[in-house]
Amino acid sequence: MKIENLSSLVEKGYKVAFVKGNRAINSKNVSSKKESLKKYSGNLVPLMYVSGSEAVADGCELVDTQGNDIDAGNAEKYIVILDGQHRYIAAIEAKLDTSNIYLFENYVGAPVKELLAEANREAESWKGADFINGASLLNPKNELAKSAKEMADKGWPNSVIGQILCFASGKLGKADYCAIMAGKEPKAAYNLERAQYFIKSAEAKFSADFVGKRYLISVVSELATNLGYIAVCDAISKLSDATVKRIIESKSDEKVGIIRAALQQVLN
Repeated sequence: MKIENLSSLVEKGYKVAFVKGNRAINSKNVSSKKESLKKYSGNLVPLMYVSGSEAVADGCELVDTQGNDIDAGNAEKYIVILDGQHRYIAAIEAKLDTSNIYLFENYVGAPVKELLAEANREAESWKGADFINGASLLNPKNELAKSAKEMADKGWPNSVIGQILCFASGKLGKADYCAIMAGKEPKAAYNLERAQYFIKSAEAKFSADFVGKRYLISVVSELATNLGYIAVCDAISKLSDATVKRIIESKSDEKVGIIRAALQQVLN
């Protein structure tokens, strides 16, 4: 592994790029890293990069450090940071000498998308929504990623999104989204048709904000185990307006019990 500094790469004519879909820059994260960078006049852990041509060849789209799209025809002019975006931005904002910004080129020979997913998974640098966004952008044709992204865009938490897609809690996590980013099939047992049926039924009676909370999907997935999801979801549409109002206005620790009783009454 050869470690180089940014100054030498710039002298060779390279510019810095990121993969479109990698986590958005978080200003708080950048600020926290500036202190360490200033203390040691550089980065203690080298940034990992690949050539722009290699990233494009693996199906990635590139953006410059300001988020502007880079034409694939110009990819050879760039190095693409896969691990260390925040450290790079922090170093630039701190106006560190570029000779003290260290990088190394990926040497394991794995596909770029797989490296990007693995680097973020191991570093624990992404949050739930970041994995969903990454999966959607790096594998836009994947229906699971597309469905999860639609829910994430509504502000629904990853735990609820996973439960809606799998009708079970804790079954869809970062490893599954990393698999999608790498072009592989996730291990989680999901059902898109069932998820959409639930969402359509639930949003016919409740606001999207309420559907995105754990209460309704927890009860529906529980009852569906024995009764089937269609029957339980159809029961939602038969709830009276008064019952819906009672559910919404009830205390948090009472909602699940009220929903369960109301649906069971309709089902019976």
